Amino acid sequence: MEPKTVQLTRSSHTDLYVPDHEELAKVLRDGLSNNFADVTVEWTVSPNLQEPPFCLASEGLCGKPVIADVGGVPNLVPTPKLDKVYALGDVVGACGLEEALVLGAGAGSHVDIGVNSLMGNFLVSQGHAGQALHIRVAKRTTDCNFVTCIRAILASHYGERRPVGVGGVFLLAKGTAHIHVMPDFSPCPLNGDADVNRWLRFYDVNAPMVFVGVLFSHDPGLDLRIEHFHGYNVAGDRGGHYHHDVTPDEVVYEAYFSLAEKVFRLDPANGEDGQ
Repeated sequence: MEPKTVQLTRSSHTDLYVPDHEELAKVLRDGLSNNFADVTVEWTVSPNLQEPPFCLASEGLCGKPVIADVGGVPNLVPTPKLDKVYALGDVVGACGLEEALVLGAGAGSHVDIGVNSLMGNFLVSQGHAGQALHIRVAKRTTDCNFVTCIRAILASHYGERRPVGVGGVFLLAKGTAHIHVMPDFSPCPLNGDADVNRWLRFYDVNAPMVFVGVLFSHDPGLDLRIEHFHGYNVAGDRGGHYHHDVTPDEVVYEAYFSLAEKVFRLDPANGEDGQ
C-alpha cells in the first residue's frame, strides 16, 4: 500500500523584507565586484524562461512570489522517514495559490523512483513574465561560491531584522561545477556529516548547467535551509546539488531571480511549528 501524502497542517509563515529594487542592485553590484572580475546587476524583464537554456515550466517568475521550505534533512538522517511524502499541489495550496510555478531544490517521490523526496526548498509564484533581478558575473576572484556570495552580501547589508528571500534560476554558462547526487537510501544510519559525505556521490560537471533554488539572508526563526540549489542540463543526462564551481578563471554565471514576499515553513522536520 502506498503511503499517503503528508497533510501540511503543521505550518507557519512570516513576511520577508523586500528591498527597494535599485538599492538592492547597487548592494549586490558592489559586493559581487569584490568576488568576480566582471559584474552586471540590473532589474530587467526576463527572457522567456520556457525557452532554452532554462526550459522552465512558465515564462517568468512574477506574481505573488513566496518561498516554501518543506520537511528537512532530519527526515533523512540518521534513517529515512518514508512516511514523509509531499505533493506539490498541497504546497501550492498551503502558500495561498491555486495554480503556480514551483521551482527549486527537491526530488521526485521515493514511492515512484525509490529515492529521496523528504524535503524541498521552492520558489512558488504565478509564473508570470515581468521584472526580474538579472545578475551576470564572470571570473571568480575569491573562494566564495556564487550562491553563498549573494547570501553573504545580503546578510551583511540588511542584517538579522530584515530577512531577504531570493529564488529563481541561474545558468552556469561556462566552467565546471562541483555537485552531488543522492544514491539509494542508506542501509545504515547516517550519524553525522562524515557518514553523509561517504553516502553521497560527488561529481564535476561541465557547462551549460541550469540551477534552480532559493536563498535567505537570515533565518527569521523558522529553522530554514538557508540556501539550496539543484541543477540539470537540457539534455537531461546530468544533474545534482550545487556546491561551487572549480574553474574560477573561466566561470560565467547568469541569473534571473525574484524577491519573495513571504516564507512558508511546512511540516518542519524538527517537530516544531517554527514559532
